[in-house]
Amino acid sequence: MPIETDFINNAKDVAKRYSFLPANAAAGYDLTATTQTDLDGAFAGFRHTVVNNDQKVARVTLQITMTNRGEACTVRPSLNATAGIPVYFLPWDERGAAVEMTIPNLNPALSEDNHPRFFFTAVLSGCSILFKGTAQRPTIYHCGTGGTTGGGAPTVGDSNTYFLNLLRDVELKGLGRTDTGLPHAPRQVLSSDYMVRAANDGAAPTLDANLRTAVTNHFGGRMVLEEVVLWGSVFGLRPAGSRDWKFYLQQNATVQFKPMEAVLQDIEVKQKKKFGPFTYTKKHMETRSRFHYGNMKAIAKPIQLTQVFPGAGVAKVTNSWRSLV
Repeated sequence: MPIETDFINNAKDVAKRYSFLPANAAAGYDLTATTQTDLDGAFAGFRHTVVNNDQKVARVTLQITMTNRGEACTVRPSLNATAGIPVYFLPWDERGAAVEMTIPNLNPALSEDNHPRFFFTAVLSGCSILFKGTAQRPTIYHCGTGGTTGGGAPTVGDSNTYFLNLLRDVELKGLGRTDTGLPHAPRQVLSSDYMVRAANDGAAPTLDANLRTAVTNHFGGRMVLEEVVLWGSVFGLRPAGSRDWKFYLQQNATVQFKPMEAVLQDIEVKQKKKFGPFTYTKKHMETRSRFHYGNMKAIAKPIQLTQVFPGAGVAKVTNSWRSLV
């Protein structure tokens, strides 16, 4: 069954088997056609960009393929394609920005071309995701801290912090509450939720170290673990006929390793034999296996899946990385 059919039938099950690797933006996306506010002060160089309605819906194709993060399920969105799965796609702004999208509360009976049942945002390699609103009308921010100012200097500050301050201002002005105890309170996905914290922060052993131990113990002497790199993906889904969205964080690991391989080799074997009082050496050829570590391989696997909005979901650990070799 094609991976796209599997995803439509049970997106969460696919997310437990394959790491999603979405593009940074949909093909045909035009940054200049968005509503943009340039920040100043402590956040000079950052932007608040709102995705306009005519650029919210894309079509994506899914494919299991080799990437620079190992074998993964690539998510390729396009605003102009006529084939693929309709999704709401939230891009990343490489200039340094918090990109905002609100999914409208529409009649669930609408065609998926007009009101998709799935959501993706660009791959997470250090960015943060912020949710607010309700399950029927969620607003999602993709907050990136990279980029340069108009003069080419590196941006300063942190756009994710800026939007946390914005939410606090909303509460102080009586325009809404950000109490984390509320069912639809704003929630964040921080880089520390899917990447390893610095080794010198005094924290407990990192997931990177734990994963190294788990993988090494599982394969024993059959592989050499070179590196484990963690990254994330966020996607959402709305059941058919429902107005309610659920969003999930997929924590992924790219594991680089050298597998142990057996090579058949013909060797000459010498064997001493006795014939009466005499000893002589008999030679013959045998085919034997010689083991060595092969070329570097990389594969991406999901570690766990967590519902992040609305409410605090329970992380479900996957074991798909056990199929490395």
